[in-house]
Amino acid sequence: MLEIYLFSNAEFDDKQTSKDAIRKVKEIATENHLFDLEIKRGKFGKPFFSKTTEMFFNISHTDGFTAIAFSNKEIGIDVEKVGYFNEKIIEKFYSEEEKKEIQASGNDKYLQKVKAVEIWTRKEAFVKNKGCSILEEIRLKNEGKI
Repeated sequence: MLEIYLFSNAEFDDKQTSKDAIRKVKEIATENHLFDLEIKRGKFGKPFFSKTTEMFFNISHTDGFTAIAFSNKEIGIDVEKVGYFNEKIIEKFYSEEEKKEIQASGNDKYLQKVKAVEIWTRKEAFVKNKGCSILEEIRLKNEGKI
């Protein structure tokens, strides 16, 4: 099972967007007969249902847009706007293979930025699935633990 919901808050209010997302999560959980719902957060902030192992979810939002994914397995999701991407992130967090992938997108700076955001979104969704942060993922790799 995999369900993904996308919605927006036209006012771009992150607090309201977060509240709307949690309200939607609770609504969907109730529709799926997950009563007695309690949402908690893991060490790095990943939300989870504390009273069931039948359904997992993850939330991402940016600039008034929200994505929510539900699954019967651990899941991570990320949504980003291209306009917010800081190119310094590439040097700090991207592997050589990922840098080559960006260069392979051509000489157009906007297309490179789009590719960089696409890669970042994959990275975020991957670590959110695992319940950690990108910095934690890099630390564990550097320590040889993954």
